[in-house]
Amino acid sequence: MRPEQTETERPVPAPSLPLSAAILQMPLPELYTWLSDQADRNPLLDVEAPELLSVPLPRDTEPKEAGWEDDADFIPDQLRRQQEAEEGYPEPVERSENFRDMLRRQLLEERDIPPHLLPLCYFLVDSLDRRGYLEDSLDLLAELNGATIDDMTQALYALQEMTPPGVGARTLQECLILQLIHTKDFCAGTVKLIKSGLELLAQNSVRAVSALLGMNEEEAQRCCAAVRRLNPIPSRGYDTDEAEVFVIPEAELQRQGETWTVRYNDAALPRIRLSDEYQTMLAQSDDPQLRAYLDEQRAAALAVISALEQRRETLTRILELLVRHRGAAFSQGRSAVRPLPCDNVAEALGLPTADVVRAVHGKYLATPYGAMELKRLFSAPVPVKTPVSPLSGKERLRSLIAAEDKTQPLTDEKLREALQALGIELSLGTVANYRRALGIPAASKRKVKGEN
Repeated sequence: MRPEQTETERPVPAPSLPLSAAILQMPLPELYTWLSDQADRNPLLDVEAPELLSVPLPRDTEPKEAGWEDDADFIPDQLRRQQEAEEGYPEPVERSENFRDMLRRQLLEERDIPPHLLPLCYFLVDSLDRRGYLEDSLDLLAELNGATIDDMTQALYALQEMTPPGVGARTLQECLILQLIHTKDFCAGTVKLIKSGLELLAQNSVRAVSALLGMNEEEAQRCCAAVRRLNPIPSRGYDTDEAEVFVIPEAELQRQGETWTVRYNDAALPRIRLSDEYQTMLAQSDDPQLRAYLDEQRAAALAVISALEQRRETLTRILELLVRHRGAAFSQGRSAVRPLPCDNVAEALGLPTADVVRAVHGKYLATPYGAMELKRLFSAPVPVKTPVSPLSGKERLRSLIAAEDKTQPLTDEKLREALQALGIELSLGTVANYRRALGIPAASKRKVKGEN
């Protein structure tokens, strides 16, 4: 199981949301902790934790990332062995430090990230998959946190500045380009190979790569070798807790003949009620200040109870809809179940799409095939294409410069090309203006002499 965090390593809480939205979003372990804290603060609130053990999430029942196996191993074993023999390709170093703990430590040590972005950075670390990729769209994650897309984008750029290179990438191509930018091999040819030619690279078709890149085969071979040296899995070599994962399911999927039903796991919810002692005190007290305080606390406790019931009702409705539309597919095995679009679920139930996203985030369903992560059964809303704001553009520029090779700093033209490779189109003049606005000198003044 993932080791508990120490007090100094504990993530900063995410930005506040309305109570009902915040409670809907919380996975059960987080909800237990939050309710316990509320009970300590509010004398009118009695909370009794459930006596419930978590269940294992076996590795063979965990979902595979679609298409990853084909993409991740785009370097065939034979080619990798040849590369290792010819150029001494290093074996992955096994590190005992947990991957996410390592990233959190870097965030604790980082002094340049604005304080309002740090909670979002911690949230992004917890949202990474085991490869070190970010699967969920930024607008979805911003919605979950009650944050702006601009702040979430800046937080992602800050995370992508961390070690190992490529962490926080949304795609294989972005992962490789994030690494490539800071090597001597960064050029139009290698960028195009990553964006459009990975399948040709996997086939070891140098002639086809040569035609794609518009260069001779010797130059194309150099581009191929450069891309093969990059690491497609940022978490490789780190402890990612793959051996043992335990979860608490929100509900259980049950089969009765050909009929599938879902039963909410009420035993997993804490038992919560108003304190009899303090309600009696409220009814009998003649102290106006005490009565005002107890009235306020009683209203707050009732709001929590109402939000918890709303959370249960929303999740139950969503799961019942899942069974109605996908029950037959479950009979054919977990791999036959196509995700339900969150937008469609929201429309059918008369809910905001954001509430559906929050409801399935970090939750699990017990099934005959093992525990399944709910968000794998619901496809995220189509992200809205948002242009990069000046603030986000500057943050990406700053992160590129912060991670550059100081003996070979990136010129403004190289920065423009790097931004373009990452999907940010800026003119050379805008790049220079952003750099100056950040108080960063030109490449010639950032250069330091390398060690002999």
